[in-house]
Amino acid sequence: LSLVAATAWAQDAKTVVANASKAMGLDGLNSLYYYGSGKNFSLGQNNNANQPWPQTPLNDYTRAIDFTVPASRSTWATYAIPVTGGAASLQRGQQNILPASAGNWGQQLEIWTTPWGFLKGAAANNATVQRQTIDGKAVQVVSWNAPVKSPGGKDYRVVGHINSDGLVEKVTTWVEHPIYGDLQVDTNYNHYRDNNGLKYPTEIVQRRAGWPMFTAQILGAFANPSKLA
Repeated sequence: LSLVAATAWAQDAKTVVANASKAMGLDGLNSLYYYGSGKNFSLGQNNNANQPWPQTPLNDYTRAIDFTVPASRSTWATYAIPVTGGAASLQRGQQNILPASAGNWGQQLEIWTTPWGFLKGAAANNATVQRQTIDGKAVQVVSWNAPVKSPGGKDYRVVGHINSDGLVEKVTTWVEHPIYGDLQVDTNYNHYRDNNGLKYPTEIVQRRAGWPMFTAQILGAFANPSKLA
């Protein structure tokens, strides 16, 4: 009976993930590109424990993800005032996540905690599911272990909330930090739109240690673009 129950539960998790993948437009999705504007925040650099981390605006923000590698690249531009003072100047930044960093969960989580990456990871890593009511709303809470191991040899856990429309609303994981220890990383995805079947959130809010670490307003997203930026 236990074996039958476990098999039924696993199949149920697969069904939940498959239905959400269809709702999100993941069928045939190998890569995507999205753009907008946002803010980065400096973890632990606030002047007061009751204030959020200091922020830096991100103009012309873009992110491209190739799930077949997997790899990702994000770029942005911002006007920044030097620490020593003076006039602000335009600076450009980028983040590259390559196969060489496959063992670095601190970088890899930026791929697998996206709504699309989360579902792809869940489909490949024996996900489990629980039905819960959170803030008065029924959600499917899907969990899976990343193949990457922590320095202590433990699995990195990834937990996502899928709403009744099959959309990923929140993804949580944990990463080691020299000061905070097991640092919880929560990313919320809000106000979804549709582009030829691809569902994408127009608002992203990632929090670490309880404060926003990254926010973005997404203007558009494209599935399987001919060229990744």
